[in-house]
Amino acid sequence: MRFSWTVKARPSSRISIPLYPLVISLFLFCACAAQPENHAGAPDPSTAPINADNQSSDNSLAKLCAQRASASSPQDFTVGPGDLIQINVPGMDEFRNYQARVSPTGTLELPLVGSVHAAGLTEQGLTDQLKSRLGEYVRTPDVEVLITQYESREVGVAGMVQKPGVYTLTSPSESLLDVISEAGGLAPTAASEVYFIPGKSGQLPVTAKTLVNAGSTAGAVASGQDVAVIDLSSPESSKYMSCPARPGDVLIAPAAGSVMVQGWVRQPGSFPITPKMTVLGAVDAAGGAMFSSSAHLLRGHPGGGKTDTPLDLSEIASGKQPDIPVESGDVVAVSSSAVGAVPYALYTILSRLQPGVGAFSGF
Repeated sequence: MRFSWTVKARPSSRISIPLYPLVISLFLFCACAAQPENHAGAPDPSTAPINADNQSSDNSLAKLCAQRASASSPQDFTVGPGDLIQINVPGMDEFRNYQARVSPTGTLELPLVGSVHAAGLTEQGLTDQLKSRLGEYVRTPDVEVLITQYESREVGVAGMVQKPGVYTLTSPSESLLDVISEAGGLAPTAASEVYFIPGKSGQLPVTAKTLVNAGSTAGAVASGQDVAVIDLSSPESSKYMSCPARPGDVLIAPAAGSVMVQGWVRQPGSFPITPKMTVLGAVDAAGGAMFSSSAHLLRGHPGGGKTDTPLDLSEIASGKQPDIPVESGDVVAVSSSAVGAVPYALYTILSRLQPGVGAFSGF
């Protein structure tokens, strides 16, 4: 007796397929699909889960921000070309509310003492220098120095922002977030992190333009700068965006990059990373997992090697496991499942016969 199975391909036609060969093919396919997936070159899955925290970097950043916020007179907010300086020296008519602007070469032209190099000095540093110079005319002069207008306070912003460039701080209270906002905010293609390179105290902000022109984190690292990573998706890390900005600071917004999704998903491939994209978001971008809740997150490291983090998509979806944010270069591999082998094989066969079949999906 000969059995056959009729599959509806189009409203106007029918395809008659012998059932016996189909069943044989189906079980052969299931036997292959149910084999454990081998991630070539990946470390043992028992390795520790991915840990993106950098405690030493956070501690240094917290200390730096605290110092900047608590300073009554910002020690690293130095005098620069174009700044307007007001000088008062009681008992000296020449310096009664005297105002002078720092020249493009960084000098001040003052009565009695002549040319004074001011660029790169703090208010206190300039005060001490004037006390020394005016000591020739007045014993222990009481010198008061106030920067009444800031003209040269450069902070560099590079990478995936709307308007990369060099921006001038107008107040010591401006924060890193204020500077990013002045640059138009992050672009849609930006990653959910910002690289922060603190300016050096007492130095002119010449590195800002260099790093902005380089326009990459690689250029910053190659220049020997210390780079702190501020994770905007983490409340504990993103709070550092309120850190006061100082001359010479550089902020770089890296591109989000892409994540590869492969295995038992509807549409395997490479997908651009959107802000706050997680493992589940990457799987959804690939059309969702099919007949399996087991997956692995493969992540390479700059120094070499790779971390393999086992995942249970069902546990993540129910909130019992954390939904890990993906990074550029990550691979999310949805593993095969013995339980799902038969429906997956059937789905594959039907999708080849009739493109667009999607009744048998999900986990």
